[in-house]
This record gives sequence, C-alpha cells and structure tokens, in this order.
Amino acid sequence: MVAPHNFQKFILFYEHELLRLNVTAYPYPF
Repeated sequence: MVAPHNFQKFILFYEHELLRLNVTAYPYPF
C-alpha cells in the first residue's frame, strides 16, 4: 500500500508527537 506524501508526513509527525508525549508523561525507552 503506497500512501500519499502528505499522509506519510502526517504519520511521521503523529509518531513524533506520540513519542514526545510519552517521554513527557513517563520515561519509556523505545
């Protein structure tokens, strides 16, 4: 499945925000 470029950027941004929120909420090693 090939996702559009905007969708890929959205996924990368979403994952980055999730990681940032997880780090601020509790130190969780990924």
